[in-house]
Formats: sequence, structure tokens, C-alpha cells
Amino acid sequence: MPVLRSKPLDGDENEQRKKDLLSSDPTAGTAPASPSGKAWRPPQPIGDVPELDEMDPRMLPAGPRRFVTALSEATQTPLDLAALLTLSVASVALLKKVRVQVRTDWKEHVGIYAMVAMPPSSTKSPVFRRILEPIRDWEAAEQARLAPMIKANAAKRERLERNIKHQERKLFNEADAGKRLEITKDIERL
Repeated sequence: MPVLRSKPLDGDENEQRKKDLLSSDPTAGTAPASPSGKAWRPPQPIGDVPELDEMDPRMLPAGPRRFVTALSEATQTPLDLAALLTLSVASVALLKKVRVQVRTDWKEHVGIYAMVAMPPSSTKSPVFRRILEPIRDWEAAEQARLAPMIKANAAKRERLERNIKHQERKLFNEADAGKRLEITKDIERL
């Protein structure tokens, strides 16, 4: 997590930070203390990652299976890509509606967080576009549905802000303490 500073780095601090970031040791100047106070060990390479078998489409229910298989074939992309993204989008629809009870004292929402790593130009974008289409359609429909309400609330807020400014001008010009108290209460009620 980045650390926010209340003041910009001075020239010397900034130069040292650049040197640390550009040094041949990627951990130089970046090893924070662990909760125990000891420095973290430098990251270790993962090593060889084994090749995994492609996902078996029979693991999916019939509806998503047909969609995922057709999309994978149409875009000539791995089935895993469409399956993972489809499951993630489905989890968005269920996020606030379904929880899984892991233990009696532990419940989790069903959100699936996916990260896709494929080489450039491997037709990820068309798959993403097609799978995100229902979410984008829902967002557009919600924007259209809520637009009149948002517009009405914005107009109401403008009226209230104008009324508050008017009351504040009255308050500023009023010499009588009793009337000032009444005006202050009027502003608080707005």
C-alpha cells in the first residue's frame, strides 16, 4: 500500500528515492519492517510453473457451459478465459444477495476476483466485451432509470443551497440576538 506524505519530498529525498528505485537490487529502499519489526526477506522466484490442463466444460452448469463453449470457439481463445470471466460476472449479480457460510462464525459474499494473464494480441478484449455486456447494459438501464431522480435531487439541493445562502445573509445583517437565533434554527432545519 502506498504511503501518503503530508509534504512533497525535498530534492535530496526525491533523488535518493529515484536511485533506490533504479538500482539493480529491486528491494533496495523498499524493505518495510514486518509486524514483528524484522525486515522482510527479499521475494523469491516462483520457479517453473507447470502447464495446466484446460478446464473441463462439464464443470459448468448447462447454460453457462453452452455460452462459454460457443464464445471460446468463436474467439479461438482458451475455454478457461471465458469460463473464469463468466463466473466472475455471475458473482457480481449475486454479490449482495448470496453469502456462503464457511463456518458457524464465518460468512463470505460470493464475489469471485479474477486476474487474466495472457500474451498481447490473444483476443482477450472481445471476450471481455462480450462477457461484460450484461453489466454494461444493466448500468445503462440504471442510469436511465435514475436520471430523473438524480435531476430532481440536484434541483432540490440547488434550491436548499440558495435558501441557506439567503438565510446566512439575513443572519449576517441581523442585529437582534433573538432573531439571529431563529434564523440559525431555520438554517439547521434546512
